[in-house]
Amino acid sequence: MLGTLDYIKATITVEYVYEHMSICKNYETKTVNALDPFETLRQREVTSPLNVNLSQITGGYNIDNKLIEIGDLVELL
Repeated sequence: MLGTLDYIKATITVEYVYEHMSICKNYETKTVNALDPFETLRQREVTSPLNVNLSQITGGYNIDNKLIEIGDLVELL
């Protein structure tokens, strides 16, 4: 056997590490123009979305509730 040719699905950056999971984002970015595709002065870099099977995400992380409420967890920076 000579070896293997591995297919790289994505290169990620780990943003937050928890006991049983990690929150990651795509390492790859793309440059987009804010208004005019021919204007280079107003370019910005955005993170490309990850191609994730959403049916496999489990847990109680509720991203729909963005309202700050009593009992929410706080991270000291």
